Amino acid sequence: RRFFRQWLVTDAQQENEFRALSRNLSVAEVRISGARAVISFPVVQRQAAPYFLQRGSEGWMLDFAGMSRWIAFNHNNQWHFKTFDHPYRFAFEHLTFDRHGFPHEKAP
Repeated sequence: RRFFRQWLVTDAQQENEFRALSRNLSVAEVRISGARAVISFPVVQRQAAPYFLQRGSEGWMLDFAGMSRWIAFNHNNQWHFKTFDHPYRFAFEHLTFDRHGFPHEKAP
């Protein structure tokens, strides 16, 4: 609640997010570990950031505070991690990350 007190989301922002998610949902992958889950997209779709979820008493909920804390965007709206010290790291073990936190496919 404290996180959302300072966060204004407009209808236009919500519509843009919905359209972007709709375009990428067919290639999404879901990885679950205990009470945490990640919905992620292929690395080539760098503008499609992952979604972090936590399972609570009412079911799965987006972890907005965690996404804001650990995911950042560059000037091209490409996502990267601010830090690798977070509980959702399990979902990205199949990738490698450069020194700026951008994901890359591991070499075969």
